[in-house]
Amino acid sequence: RMKHFLQETFEVSNEIFQSRFWIPIRDLLTELMYRDTNSLLMGIQLNDEETSLDYMLRDLNFGDGTPETRHEAIIKATRQYENDMATGLMRHAIGGRLIRLI
Repeated sequence: RMKHFLQETFEVSNEIFQSRFWIPIRDLLTELMYRDTNSLLMGIQLNDEETSLDYMLRDLNFGDGTPETRHEAIIKATRQYENDMATGLMRHAIGGRLIRLI
């Protein structure tokens, strides 16, 4: 029974690691390093990116999604990221909050 439990724990942990860390990081590195034309940076409109940032900050409860609160929301998100790094990296990473902050 213990062997079965440990095997299941390993499989679940591996699945979490793969889905939350390895696959997104691998795909990002592939996109950035191995493409002739960097599709992540093609056709970007600054206004679209700022709007997207405002929405992300709002979804993480750091701001209200407006440009007026963007600076304060970025400061809050940065402080939360630093706090998460200092107070339990693995707990926050597995929970997904740290990855969203990054």
